[in-house]
Amino acid sequence: MCVAGYILGCTYRLYSQNYICFDVREEENEIVNNLLMVAVKSTRRYLIRYGDTIMKTWGSDIPGHVLFFLNNKPYKGDLPVITLSDVHNGSTSVEKTFSILKTLSAAYSKQYEWFLIIEDQTFVHPERLESFLRKVNSRKNWYMGRLMKSEWYCESETGILLSRHAVNMIVPHLDQCVQKTESTEDDVVLGSCIKQYLDISCTGSVEFGEMFVNNRGGLFYSDKINSDLAFLIHPILRPTSMYQWARYFQNRNAVRQRIKLMDLQQEILLMNFDEENIKDEGSDETNPDSEPEVDEYGDTMEIGDENEVFNDTERDKMDNDFNSRVGEDDYPYNFWTLIQNNSNLHARNTHKAARKAVHSLVSNKNWILSPTKYIRFSSGRTVENIIIAKNDMERTVASFHTYQKYTEPEVKFDDVDDTDTIWVILPLFKKVRAFRIFLDMFADAVAKYNGQVHLRVVLNVDVDGEWKINRAYARQMQDRINLELIIATAKFDRGTAKALGTRDLPNSSLLVFIDVDIYMDKSFLTRVRWNTIYNRQVYFPICFSQYHPKIICFQQEKCQINVKNLENRYGFWRDFGYGMVSMYKVDYQRVGGFDLTIKGWGYEDVDLNSRSVFHGLTVFRAVDPSLVHIYHKKQCAKSLPTVRRYSCLMSDKMQLGYVGELSKIVESIQNTKTK
Repeated sequence: MCVAGYILGCTYRLYSQNYICFDVREEENEIVNNLLMVAVKSTRRYLIRYGDTIMKTWGSDIPGHVLFFLNNKPYKGDLPVITLSDVHNGSTSVEKTFSILKTLSAAYSKQYEWFLIIEDQTFVHPERLESFLRKVNSRKNWYMGRLMKSEWYCESETGILLSRHAVNMIVPHLDQCVQKTESTEDDVVLGSCIKQYLDISCTGSVEFGEMFVNNRGGLFYSDKINSDLAFLIHPILRPTSMYQWARYFQNRNAVRQRIKLMDLQQEILLMNFDEENIKDEGSDETNPDSEPEVDEYGDTMEIGDENEVFNDTERDKMDNDFNSRVGEDDYPYNFWTLIQNNSNLHARNTHKAARKAVHSLVSNKNWILSPTKYIRFSSGRTVENIIIAKNDMERTVASFHTYQKYTEPEVKFDDVDDTDTIWVILPLFKKVRAFRIFLDMFADAVAKYNGQVHLRVVLNVDVDGEWKINRAYARQMQDRINLELIIATAKFDRGTAKALGTRDLPNSSLLVFIDVDIYMDKSFLTRVRWNTIYNRQVYFPICFSQYHPKIICFQQEKCQINVKNLENRYGFWRDFGYGMVSMYKVDYQRVGGFDLTIKGWGYEDVDLNSRSVFHGLTVFRAVDPSLVHIYHKKQCAKSLPTVRRYSCLMSDKMQLGYVGELSKIVESIQNTKTK
C-alpha cells in the first residue's frame, strides 16, 4: 500500500508541476535526513544563472532537499523545480510567498521539521545551519530571520526560517491576511499575519543579524562578516562569488580539522610518554623494546615497511593535493604526517608484549627478530602474534606463536579532583536583599561540598549607598566562607565586572561566573568539576528560570514556592541563556575573555560562548537541576541597540508565567467583567 501511494505521488508530478516526490520514508536499515526543506524563490532568468551554481556549491549538502519555485509556465530541465499554478508574471511578492507556503504545508509538512524560504541570490552554509536547527525544538512555533527595525517581522531578502508547526498553523489564515492589509511587501504581510494569529514576532536573538547576513555590495567580502556565525548570506550578485564563498568556508573547515588533528597528535604523545616509549635511534632488530611504526587490524595481517603500502610518489601526490586544497600558508603540515601521527590512536600494542616475551627466550642466541608484524584476532577468544627470528644471513631460523587471552574489561575511574579551588566570580550592583539570600545559600552549599571554594564579589559603588550595606553583609560572612571583596567605582558593567574578578588569579584557576539571583547547591559545584576540562572543555549549564511569584500564587491565600520544584507551572528551562559558565582561566584568556566594548544588558555571555567554539573548545551544555534563576524584573534600557532591547523585553515576557496559569487569570478577569 505504501509503495502504491509512493507511485501515485510520483505519477502526480507528471501531470501537475505543483509537487515533486522525494523519498523521505524511514525504512529498516535506512536513515533518511528530513530536517530541512529549502524553498528558493526564483525566475526563469535567474534560475539559469544561479540554479546549477546553487546545486554545485551548497544545495547538495543541505540536510534535506532544495526546491526552486517559479510561476505557472511549464518548466523543462533537470533542476528540482515546482511551478505555482496561481502565480504569474504580474503576481506580487506576497502572492508568490503565500503560494509557496501553501504548497509546503500541503505536500511536505509531514516530511520536514523546518522550512527555509530564500531568494536565489543566496549562499547557505549547510553544516552550520544544521547544527543550529538540531538545537531548537521544531515542535514549537518558530519564526526566525533577520529582525527589521520595526522589531516585529523578519526581512524576507535574507531568508525566513519557519518550523513545521508554524507553517501548518499560519497557512489557513493567509488569505484573510492578504485581504486585511494594503502592503505589497511579503515580509511585512507575513509578519503581521504571524503576529496576529500565532502571537509571535520575528525571533529576536542578538546573533541573528550575524547569522542572516545582509551582504551589502553583493560580492565576496569575507572580512565584513562574522565567519563563525554566518549561515546565510544575501545577496550574491555573481555566480562566481557563490563559488568563492563555498571555497572560503571549505578552506576554513579544512584548517580547523587540521588543528584538531594536531591537538590529538599532541595529546597522544603526552598519553604515551613513559619510559617504555623512550628509545634510542636504531632498527627494531637490535632493540626489542622499540615500537614498529605501522599497526593495523584484520583477521590476518602481514605488514612490512610502510613504503610497501604507500610509495614515495603516491605519498607526495597526496601531500600536494591536500596542501593545494587548504592552502599551505594556513598550517605547514602534510597529509602523510597527519595519518602517521594519528595511526596509533586505536593501537593496543599486544605485539610489543609478545616481542618482549620471545626476546627473553632467545637472548642467548645470535638471532634477530623481524620487525614485520603478523597478528590474528580469533573471534572472541585470543589474540595471536607470530614473530619470525632470523640469523645474521637474513634467513628464517624459527617462528614463534604467542597467544593472549581476552580478560575482563578494565574500567578506569577518574574521581573528581577536589584539591583545586573553585573561584566563583559574582558581579554585584545594589540588590541588597538578593545578595543576603545568595550569601546564606552559598554558605550552606559550600559547607556540604567536599572541596575548596572561594567567592570573589566585584561590588560596584552606587550613589544610593546600597553598596555599603552589601559590604557589611559580606564582612559578616567572611568567618563562614572564603570571601574576597573587590570595590569598583566605575559605572557598573557586567562584562567589565566579571573580567575584574579574574584579576591576579593563576592560569590554572577554575572560574565560575554566576549571578546574584541564582540558587545553587553543592551538586552544582560537583558538576562544575566534572564538566569543565582544562584546555579542552567549558561548561554552560542550563538553569531553571522561575516565573513571576504573583502568577504562580494567583488566588492562593497561602502560597509557598519551593525553589526545588521544577514543574512547568513554576518555571521553564532557560535554554537560550549563557550567563552561567565555568572554565579555566587559561581557556578564558585563550578566547580573549569578555568583550568589554559591549555595554548594557546581555550579549557578553553569548559572545563568550561563540568565541569558545571558534577557538576549538568543547562547549558542554546540559540541564542542571541544582541551578535555579529566581524571578526578578528585567530593566531593558531604551538606550540599548534595537535587537538587544527587543531580546531583553522578550526574555522578560517569557518569565512572566505559565500559559495555563495566565489563561486562568484571563478567564477570571472575563468572568469578573460579566458579573
